[in-house]
Amino acid sequence: MAEKFKVIISDLHIGPGDTSAANPLEDFTADDDFSRLLADIAAESEQTGKDAELIINGDFLEFLQVPAVDDFDPNATYSPAAYRDTTAAASVKQLKIITANHPKIFAALADFLHPDPPVRRVTILNGNHDANLYWADAQNALREAIGAKGHRRECLQFATTVINRDGIWVEHGNQRTEKVNRFPDFDHPTDPADPNRIYLPPGSEFVISYFNYAEKEAWWLDNVKPFTSLIWFALQWNFDLAADLLLGFLVHSPGLLVGSFAVEDGDSTPNLVTQLEDDAQRAELAARYAADPAVRRDVHRQIAVLLRAAGAPQPPQAFGALIGDDPLVMAQAEQEEMRSVLAVAARQIIEQGKAKAVFFGHTHQHAFEKIGDDGYYINTGAWLWNEDMSAATRDTWFDLFNHPEKFTDSRRLPYARVDYDAAGNPVPQLLDYSGQGFPPPPNHRSFWQRLYDWFLRLFGAG
Repeated sequence: MAEKFKVIISDLHIGPGDTSAANPLEDFTADDDFSRLLADIAAESEQTGKDAELIINGDFLEFLQVPAVDDFDPNATYSPAAYRDTTAAASVKQLKIITANHPKIFAALADFLHPDPPVRRVTILNGNHDANLYWADAQNALREAIGAKGHRRECLQFATTVINRDGIWVEHGNQRTEKVNRFPDFDHPTDPADPNRIYLPPGSEFVISYFNYAEKEAWWLDNVKPFTSLIWFALQWNFDLAADLLLGFLVHSPGLLVGSFAVEDGDSTPNLVTQLEDDAQRAELAARYAADPAVRRDVHRQIAVLLRAAGAPQPPQAFGALIGDDPLVMAQAEQEEMRSVLAVAARQIIEQGKAKAVFFGHTHQHAFEKIGDDGYYINTGAWLWNEDMSAATRDTWFDLFNHPEKFTDSRRLPYARVDYDAAGNPVPQLLDYSGQGFPPPPNHRSFWQRLYDWFLRLFGAG
C-alpha cells in the first residue's frame, strides 16, 4: 500500500469576491495563502512519493451570500429572494459567480489534482452554508471549474454528512450543535416541503434576511459564533443592536422557537418582545438594564428562554444555573457550550471504537485535545477573522465595533495534517499556515466548563 497523508481544512466561506464593493459579502481574503498551501502539499507529495488527500470539511463555499443571478454586480443590493433560491439551477449560477471571482483558488485546485501515482485528490463535505453541493448539477459545475473530468474525475469526491475511513472521522458539526443550523436529513438536505430546493434552516434564513444587509455596517458580525452569543455580547455595549438581533432572529425562526413560549404561568417573556418592539419602551428598558443588576438578570432570563430552543443541547437542569447579570458571562457560557458539545461527541466516537481521530469544524474555533492513550479531537477552525473574544471586556467590544481593522486584519489559517505510523494509525497535528501559531490553551478549566461537564456526568451524557 502506498504511503499517504491527509490535510483537513474547513470553513473557508468563499463567496462572491470584491471586498471593496458597496455591499461587501466576502469574508475570505486568503486566496494566495490557500493556493500556496496546495502547492506545498503537491510538492511534498511529488518529492516523497506519498499519496495526498485534501479534505474540505464543510462551508467551503458561501452560497448564502451569493445571489443567484446571471449578471452579478458586486455593487448592487439584491433582495433576499436572490439568495433564497436553492434549486439546482440557482446553485449553478451561484457557483459560477464564486469561481469567476476567485480564479486563483480554483486554478490551484486544478493543479493539485493528480490521478497517477503519487495520487492527489480532494474530498468535499457539505456544511450548512454549502449544502447546495448536494445537487449533481452543482457538483458537475465545480468539476468543470477545476477540470475534474475524464481520467481526473475520481480525484474529486463529494460527501454529505461524514467521512469515516483510514482511522479518521470527519464531520462538519452543525447537526450536533445549535438547532438553528440543523437539517431534517443532512444526507439528503432537500426541503421536506419542496424536494427541488435545499432546505434553509432558521440560521440560514437569518443570514439571508439580516446579516446580508447588516454587513454593510459591520461585515464581521456573522463571524461571531454561535450567532446567539452575539446577542449576549451586544448587550454589553449596544442594547439597541442586541434588541434588533433578537427580534430579527425571532421573526425568522418562528417554527423553531414556538415552544419557547410554553413557559410557566406568569412568565413575562412575551412581554419582553413587546417592550423591545416599541421604541419608547425599549429606551426605558435599556436605561433600567444599565442601572439595575436585578433588571439585567430578569432580561437575561427572558432572553435565555427565547434562545433555549435555538441553542446547542444542554441538560435542562443546567438552564437556571447559567443566568446572571453579566452578559459577557452568558456569551462565554454559550460559546463554551457549543465547543463542549463537539468535544463530548468526539470522545464518544473514539470510545465507541469508530475512529482514532475525530475532526469537526463549524464553530470557527480551533481545538486540539488528546483523548485516552491514542485518540484525538481536532477542530480545524476557520480561515476567516475569528479572534476569540470570549474573554474580551466591554471596552474591547466597543473598540471592535468602532475600529474593526485593529482586530480583523490578523487571521490565523488553521489546518490539520494526518500522517500514519508503522501500524497504520493516524497521527494528527493542528497547524497554522499563517505562521503565527496558536495561543497556549488555558491551564485551568473555567467555572462554566466545569459546570457543563458536571451536568453531563450527572445525567449520563458524558
